Amino acid sequence: MIRKGRFRFRRALFLVCLVAISGWGLFFAPTGFLAVFPGSALELDRIVTVEGGEKASQGDLLMTTVSSRDASPALYLLALIDPRVDLRRKKDILPPGRDMREYWEDNRRMMENSQNIAKVLALQYLGIQAELKGRGVLVRGVLPKSPAADKLKEHDVIVSINGTRLGFVEDLMEVMATRSVGDKLEIGIVRDGHAETVEITAGEHPEIPGRAGIGVYIETYGFEASIPREITIAAGSVTGPSAGLMFALEIINQMVPEDLTYGQRIAGTGVLLPDGRVGAVGGVKQKVKAAEAARASVFLVPRANAQDAASDGLKIIVVDSLEDALAKIRALQ
Repeated sequence: MIRKGRFRFRRALFLVCLVAISGWGLFFAPTGFLAVFPGSALELDRIVTVEGGEKASQGDLLMTTVSSRDASPALYLLALIDPRVDLRRKKDILPPGRDMREYWEDNRRMMENSQNIAKVLALQYLGIQAELKGRGVLVRGVLPKSPAADKLKEHDVIVSINGTRLGFVEDLMEVMATRSVGDKLEIGIVRDGHAETVEITAGEHPEIPGRAGIGVYIETYGFEASIPREITIAAGSVTGPSAGLMFALEIINQMVPEDLTYGQRIAGTGVLLPDGRVGAVGGVKQKVKAAEAARASVFLVPRANAQDAASDGLKIIVVDSLEDALAKIRALQ
């Protein structure tokens, strides 16, 4: 009887351990993927403060975000059945030798630059002298098996694509948004102080399915911003360049006598390019869901992402530039 009791106890203990291990694996084991969920829609008058500006809007301008997490097997399965969730292969977005911490640091730096671009362009729109400078696009890493593999190297500076001069990361993003997968690209670079041209065939962007990309990690080379007015943007843990348009709209709204919201909750997304155009972003499907959850009535989206912005509850407004966005939200009244 004692032996049988010990056997039953050991079998029960084994089963408990097996279930515990299986449960751990289901929720914590790595899969090599990131799961991308709808994030939040944040009221920008709580984030942006302009020296001498006024926060008196009856409505709100909202920046929208996505939330990315390591995909456990459970999250991976959820993404397969939940249309709001997308999956991204980590190896497709990380160059060799770089980890997720460095990935988020790169995105933090892009957020900082997007804030400065928004500040300068908002001030220029209001007739206040401000200036941006960029000397090209610095390659910080090259994705393996990407179109740029064996063609570009870390520390190369990209200065042109098919004859279009590049001064900022955003310029490169906009050029690539007008290209298709399979297009031939002549890329002008400066390598070790010498000008060269390399030919690359565009592949698919690792984070924006269907968009053209070349597979490099980049930042603006020689970025400088001259901003004569004190403007603070406290974005917290939000990273990446895709809130540039909404930052600029909020800065302008605090500095003009009119209320650009006209009592509405206006959400949106879009990379603000140094020339005022609005460039493509990732995660539009998730950002629309975030805007819906925040009870927004309007969603501003770059023209390049228009097909991803379907919604039953939001008025979708496609924008091409900062001035275009201002004209269209003024027309809402």
